[in-house]
Order: sequence, then structure tokens, then C-alpha cells
Amino acid sequence: MFKPISYIGMIFVLLVLLFISRPASAAVYTYDALNRLTSVTYQNGQKIVYTYDPGGNMLSVSHHSSPDTTPPTVKNTDPVDGATNVSVSASVYVAFSETVVEDVYFEDINIRNTNDNSVVNYIYSINGDTLILDPVNDFSSSVTYAVYVPAGAVKDSAGNSLENDYIFSFTTGELASGFTVTTPNGGEDWTAGATKEITWTYAGAGCDSDVRISLYKGGVFQYVIVSSVLPESGSYSWTIPASQAAGDDYQIRITRNADTGVYDYSDASFTINALQ
Repeated sequence: MFKPISYIGMIFVLLVLLFISRPASAAVYTYDALNRLTSVTYQNGQKIVYTYDPGGNMLSVSHHSSPDTTPPTVKNTDPVDGATNVSVSASVYVAFSETVVEDVYFEDINIRNTNDNSVVNYIYSINGDTLILDPVNDFSSSVTYAVYVPAGAVKDSAGNSLENDYIFSFTTGELASGFTVTTPNGGEDWTAGATKEITWTYAGAGCDSDVRISLYKGGVFQYVIVSSVLPESGSYSWTIPASQAAGDDYQIRITRNADTGVYDYSDASFTINALQ
């Protein structure tokens, strides 16, 4: 009487048919002492393993994938390579093609100021497939930074290391100043030899160092009026040189000494008349 084939038996029959249909060169077959098929290994690394009970009945069929030999690669970054006007308080993100952990050259990862080659101190973390670099201090404004991730800096769960160095760069934007020139701010009519108050408002943030005040004419730097003054003072008494050339295209610029990317100009030109 016909007996229905078991589920495992059906799998076995299908696998046998599959093996028969494959060319002999496509797989390697192994057998035990009783000439029972114990494994089939294909050229792509896939492997099927068979086990039997003492009575010769097949117990299980298991599939084994080929070992992971694919190294992680950089998928994207934030900021992107070549980005401009990046916030000075930005963090740097490097996303990989898979989950990664630290590898032997992890400590060689660095962020450098391309102006002076100084290294940025940062705190790092890895969240799955993403490396996060948080600078300890804000970046300088209007500066290009290069991020270097060396080969061997990270690896995947199978131990495959990042194979190639990865370098990208970005440029920070101007930092909003903590002060605004209020006098002269356009339209004033001053005279050489007179003493006038240069004034500004001070918000604190973005200007935590002394500032210098400079004179510009027609957008061209003339000279530094005062090289250092505390920004919170809000004013400076300037005795205009008696020999100052007359002109209606003067402006004042206040600049943070610790970071020349932080500054403010008079909104419009003012006039200096010749001494009579």
C-alpha cells in the first residue's frame, strides 16, 4: 500500500533532483562510510549539510552561507564632501555600508584645519553603521577642514577592515557676530580733529574676546583705530586725526581678535570733512 512521503523525505527528493540537474563541476559532494551524502558545497560558497540517525534515516538538512569577506565602505558623510557654510557647531557623521566597530587604526582618524594643519579634538561614538565625531570646541568660522578616515580604522562583525583611506572636506560659514556697529552707521557728518563716539551693541555670544576697530574708505582698509577694546564696553572715543582726508565713503569695522571671521561694518558710509 502506498505511504505518503514525509516532509523531510520530500525535501530530500527535491534536493536529489536538484543535485542531479547540476553539472558535476558546479559542486563538491562528500559521503560518509556508508556512502550517504553528507554535504554539498557549491562554487559560490553555499553549503548544504545532511545528518542521519543510527537507523540511517535523514535527521536534518542545514544550509550554510559562505563566509563574509566583503569589507565595509563609506556610504555617505555629513557634511558632504565639499560642503560650504557649515555650522561651526556641527558634528561630523560618517555612514558605512554596514554595522562597524573600532579597528586597529581607529585612533588615526582625525579632523584637521587646512589653514594651519592643527588637529581638532573630538569625542567619538559609533551608532550601528555610523561614526559620529563631536568636536570638543566649535570649529573656526570660514575655515576648510579635512576629515581623514584611514584604512583599518573600522571593521565589520566578520572582521573585514575598511580597505581604503577615505578623505573629505568641508568649509564652515561665517559666525554671526555678537555685536553690531551702531555709530557711525551711515549718514553721519564728522570733521577731522573732532572726538566722536564709536558705538556698538553687544550680545555676548560669538564674541568672547577683545575686539579691534578699523577704518575703511571706499571698502578699502585704512588703518586700525584701536587694536584692543572689550566688546562689552559698547563704545570708544575716537579723536579723528587732523590730517584725515576728506571723504563721504568711510565705514567702521569691528573685528573679534580671536577670530577675524567675526566682525561687523557700518551699514552705510559716513562723511569726514577736512579740518577748516
